[in-house]
Amino acid sequence: MKDIAPNSTDLGNFRRIQVPFRLAEVGMGMSPSHMRLLIVEDDEDLQALLVSMLRGEGYLVDACSDGELGLYKAQNWDFDGLILDVMLPKLDGFELLRRLRRTHQTPVLMLTARDETIDRVRGLALGADDY
Repeated sequence: MKDIAPNSTDLGNFRRIQVPFRLAEVGMGMSPSHMRLLIVEDDEDLQALLVSMLRGEGYLVDACSDGELGLYKAQNWDFDGLILDVMLPKLDGFELLRRLRRTHQTPVLMLTARDETIDRVRGLALGADDY
């Protein structure tokens, strides 16, 4: 079983994500049907699960599998929030976030298997809104 979030409930081979904040609150009161989210996740199964779950909740979702493409999309299209993995090909999530914060303040939720305290501190210090 793949853990994708602590304090979660079983969902087949994955666990249901318990997001610590409501994504609609991040979008300044926008309803999910008006919020555009970008998922940058290289695990195809997890990416498909996240896309399906969030679209099922009414979010407009785009996704990609590597950091370079994720940074390009985040810098060139308007998203209301990003869900970002750390361990990505081409450009890791920390570097993507560092570069993105130079010009954008889009809310970012780090979603990763890396749960060391130093990784959390680094992600939050680089500007992630939650880890």
